[in-house]
Amino acid sequence: MKLAFTTLGCPEWSLEKIAEFAGANGFEGVELRTSPDGNHLHDEAPVEEAVRIGELFRSKGTRPFSLMAYTRFSATDEAELAANRDKLLHVLDLAVAAGADFVRTFAGQFGENKTRDQAIADAAEYIAPCAAKAREIGVRLGVETHDDWCDASNIRALQEKVGGGLGAVWDFVNAVGSTGKSAQEQFDDLGDTILYCHVKDMAKGEDGVRHYVPVGTGEMPVREVVEILKANALDLFLSFEHEKKWHPELPEPEEAFPAYAQFMRSLV
Repeated sequence: MKLAFTTLGCPEWSLEKIAEFAGANGFEGVELRTSPDGNHLHDEAPVEEAVRIGELFRSKGTRPFSLMAYTRFSATDEAELAANRDKLLHVLDLAVAAGADFVRTFAGQFGENKTRDQAIADAAEYIAPCAAKAREIGVRLGVETHDDWCDASNIRALQEKVGGGLGAVWDFVNAVGSTGKSAQEQFDDLGDTILYCHVKDMAKGEDGVRHYVPVGTGEMPVREVVEILKANALDLFLSFEHEKKWHPELPEPEEAFPAYAQFMRSLV
């Protein structure tokens, strides 16, 4: 298995510092945010910029293995759905240019104005062209276990309607919190559609609420997930999703990233 981290965990770092740190510390890949905020790659950036970024990372001994798109397909407005489709199509072009294997997308919450079946049908209609393009260009597109899509049956239904070319980015912590299913149950549900994993850990504080903690010190089934992947001979990226951008109180990446790598290497 290969260790990586998302740039969500180092929002203040430049791309040069990220590449240098990842290469120097033995991370085999980096999951690069593509977002309208431009941190760290604007989702409307020209492909030439993605080419430059890919070359930068490879020159430091690592690479951008996935691009994180923030596209969602739960809106009721057709223009918004189409805009997200077109944005995801462009991020796929950026992935090819950067040399990334994967693109992650959200599918979004169902909302109060749609039934489950309608939400899945709408998402499939707009994701299907993206999945088709991904197949054509050799990039693997994955929907994250997030929001209502923590339920693997929803992802499976979406994959069936899309008609191929859509995998899953397995954030098992999201799914534990949403469904209560064990790691083994989640894996059995998603199985051969898992492209790679997001890794983080949480534990209940004195307030009774789960908070992020260093990986390996909390209640989430990190060790079990690694053992399941080993048992199934899956050599996947394990991408540390340190949510520093959304939770500035979390440890600095200079501390969190090496601690993650040390713990995970003890397992893999």
